[in-house]
Amino acid sequence: MTDELKGITIDCVVCEKETTITARDIKLAIQHKKDTGGLILVSCNECCRVLVMPEGIPQDGAELEEWIVQAAEDPDDYCRCVPMLDSTQERIPAGSYADLGVTFYRPGGGGQPLKKRPYMYNYGIDPAKHIAKNPSMGGVPFRVS
Repeated sequence: MTDELKGITIDCVVCEKETTITARDIKLAIQHKKDTGGLILVSCNECCRVLVMPEGIPQDGAELEEWIVQAAEDPDDYCRCVPMLDSTQERIPAGSYADLGVTFYRPGGGGQPLKKRPYMYNYGIDPAKHIAKNPSMGGVPFRVS
């Protein structure tokens, strides 16, 4: 492996933070395909969500290293190469922002930010309640006493 072969830097579709999928992680994921239903599974270093590498990746050697270098250099394709494994995570809110007193919620799959009721209709989750119960978003988890 050459020194410039660091990996692929992406913006995670779940936590929306920049993370790097190393060449080593990709190679190990390929070696473990027999344990993962034939899928090449990697994970985000920030939120630990499982991501699936696309089909058609060369399996070893110079071809794999060349694919990694090309994927790392292609700024237009950095996110599509690792779609989410669990579609449930696409529906969970990834955060919110307010504009003139109206709150918009961002879905985890990177869709268009929506107001509360349209979000509930499109994704089947109350984003305000989910965020309120999620400690990593500033909320307090529900506790049974």
